[in-house]
Amino acid sequence: MSLRTALGILACVQLGLAAITWWPAGDAGGPAPLLDVESDAITQIEIESKPLAGEEPSPVVLARSGDGWVVRSAADFPARPEKIEELLGRLLDLEFGTPVALQQESHNALKVGEDEYGRRISVRAGDEETNLVLGAATSKSVNVRLEGEQDVYRSSGVSEWGFSDTASSYYDPLYVSAAPTEITALTVRNGNGVLEFRKEGESFTLADLADGEVVDAAAVDRFVAAVTKLRMTRPVTQQVEDVHGLGDPEAGGARVDWTLEAEDQSVAGGYAIGAVVESDRYAKAVDSQFVVRVLESATTQLRNADRQEFLVEAAETE
Repeated sequence: MSLRTALGILACVQLGLAAITWWPAGDAGGPAPLLDVESDAITQIEIESKPLAGEEPSPVVLARSGDGWVVRSAADFPARPEKIEELLGRLLDLEFGTPVALQQESHNALKVGEDEYGRRISVRAGDEETNLVLGAATSKSVNVRLEGEQDVYRSSGVSEWGFSDTASSYYDPLYVSAAPTEITALTVRNGNGVLEFRKEGESFTLADLADGEVVDAAAVDRFVAAVTKLRMTRPVTQQVEDVHGLGDPEAGGARVDWTLEAEDQSVAGGYAIGAVVESDRYAKAVDSQFVVRVLESATTQLRNADRQEFLVEAAETE
């Protein structure tokens, strides 16, 4: 064997050993899961993106609670199970194989550094905590690094945007939703007084019509359909305070209550609208422990409802 041939063989062996050194243990030597944990063992997830200049980080914190999950950073409001399942799936899909970078100097360029990064994610499983740094890579993939380590890996099949740092991504914004077809009576209290509606056949009417008054049934039906749904902008607290002004007409508040017939029983429902907060108003549903914020514009119809708007002028009925 010539010296040149021997050196060539030695070089090949060295390259092979280097590949083995950097290739993680996995099935058939392929990429392995970055998180060595079962989905059911994960108890908390914290996700933050790089804040804007001059701002502090504002992570979303999700925590296991009982049989489900809550958005801890949003007053412990219940999280949507399907959103948590999707997030857990993406976390467990993260893989590491051959590093794409080995030096700290490459971290910021790959968006997994101290100064430049896409997401910082903390995953707790009991007493164990794993911290990840993610950054967008080419196509549908992310660069990922374990905090405190130098090596950067590329994981395919997931994107940075799949790890949302926005609390509203994980809860249902539809705060109140009742079916008008199941409501038999509805009462509104606002700065204009009290309005009482009752079901007659398939439509609603005012409960105290005077002689000669004619109700605009279509207008009433539209009103009932509108006020029996309410979307929130965010949860606020589980503690009602005077500052919320719930149902207080002097604060521009209002209240709607209804009786709903479901499964051969009557169920009370409704909610109160409270004081202004920025471009929102406080609100609280009868069957919810949470005070939330809703768009002020979404409450205008309820707060300004007046008896006359539900009556038909005599000339219209002749």
